[in-house]
Amino acid sequence: FELVGSPTGPSRGKRANFCPSSESLQEFHNNTAHANSIGLRIYPVYLPKSPACGGSGGSPQWYTDLNSHHNGQGIFHRNVGDVHHRDHQLIENGEAFFWKKFPNMYFDQPANLQHVLAVGDISGSGRSGISAPQFEYWW
Repeated sequence: FELVGSPTGPSRGKRANFCPSSESLQEFHNNTAHANSIGLRIYPVYLPKSPACGGSGGSPQWYTDLNSHHNGQGIFHRNVGDVHHRDHQLIENGEAFFWKKFPNMYFDQPANLQHVLAVGDISGSGRSGISAPQFEYWW
């Protein structure tokens, strides 16, 4: 999904207190992505906060049970905040998981990836399972 800083289309200008790129995601569970360019794409920025508009603290978001296979990329994140992935199967994607950048945020939740099987390419071509930031709270 692509989140912009403020509402567009018919909602434009009608909700001053709605901040799409920092709202909490209520649920992301039991999804499948197959034969797409990117299985799950969060772009360009997703920095969930509490409260969403003007909040200072991060709001942990959990994505669970994603099955992504035969995509160009299984998961792509551009610039995301306190996002966690649990119980995913990312198989035979060009690149299983690509995480571009973490903003300067403090994370006090469990690890960002838990129980994730990430296989870039089973042919042995050397494509990666996980590409992640070199630092920025990656643990």
